[in-house]
Order: sequence, then structure tokens, then C-alpha cells
Amino acid sequence: MDHASSSEQARREAGYSRWPARGDVAQTIGVVGGPLALLLGLQVKYTIAQMWACESGTAVAMVHVTALVALLLAIGSGVAAASQWRPAARGADPGDEGGPVGRTRTLAVVGVGISALSALVIVSQWLPQLFLDPCRQ
Repeated sequence: MDHASSSEQARREAGYSRWPARGDVAQTIGVVGGPLALLLGLQVKYTIAQMWACESGTAVAMVHVTALVALLLAIGSGVAAASQWRPAARGADPGDEGGPVGRTRTLAVVGVGISALSALVIVSQWLPQLFLDPCRQ
């Protein structure tokens, strides 16, 4: 048996695979998706307003579209987290259950909470832009 096949067999025995499981990806997106949408939306709005949108006259529309996309991404990450919580929540009281089920429940709740908080911050940043011109110096 050569080295490549033995390492592949060892990885399979340890439970590792080449690609992460779908649930693990959804948990990760649920936890980091909302804050990333918040930060990315804020950065894009500043870049749009500073660089070219104010000169071309499309700043107001672009700022609103960017805020809406960021809000939808934050909500989508919360939905991804909630989709992982539902299957893991079946059964008895979780208590202090560990392992994959306990981890899934914990990350799902954290993902829903942090995504909701991120969506709230995105909306609160969007409110002044509804009343004030983003290009006003």
C-alpha cells in the first residue's frame, strides 16, 4: 500500500472528507454571514458615495440598493442558521447535550441571534440615508 492511499484511508477512518458537510457550511454562514453582510454593505456604501456615485448623480439609488442587498444577505444567513436548528431541535430537552447535536443547536441559535442583530444594525444605518443626502458634505 502506498503513502497516498494510506493517508486517504486514514482520513476516511478519522471521519474527515474532502468537502465540509452541508450542515457545517450552513452553520458557518449563519454565524459569520450577518456581520460580513453588515461590514461589506457599509464599506460598499462609503466607496460608492466617495468614489463615483456622487459625481454621476446615482448615489442615492446605489446606497439604497446596497443597503437592501446587505439586509437580504443578513436575513438569508439567519434563515440558513434556522434551517439547521429545526432538525437538531427535535427530541427531548437539550440540557447540556454535547457532540454534533449540541454544537448544531448552539451555533444555530447564535447564528439566528447575530444575524438578527446585524439586520437591525443595517436598518439603523439605512434610516439616516432615507432622510439625508449621502453626497452632502
